[in-house]
Amino acid sequence: MNDVELAVRYLAFRDDKFVYKGDLKKFLDQACIELNSEFQDRPEFEEIIEDELQNMLDAIDAGIEIFGRKSFCRKFIDGNFENRFNRAVFDV
Repeated sequence: MNDVELAVRYLAFRDDKFVYKGDLKKFLDQACIELNSEFQDRPEFEEIIEDELQNMLDAIDAGIEIFGRKSFCRKFIDGNFENRFNRAVFDV
């Protein structure tokens, strides 16, 4: 489910209709509700989302190529990068 959360975070932060007001759970829940509704109402929406998610994957690939797998989306603390992928850094 971590991959799904990253995808939802990406889609929500990319779309101006979703406004983050400090409550991440509420923000992501609202995005899921509205995005699911769009899937039901607009058949072409799947292709739009697929394109957006491909953009996300391309950005991740570029980040790994530029920064390296061990430092991309990792916090730098006490002279070292953390092992864990940092979702907040990814959001930025």
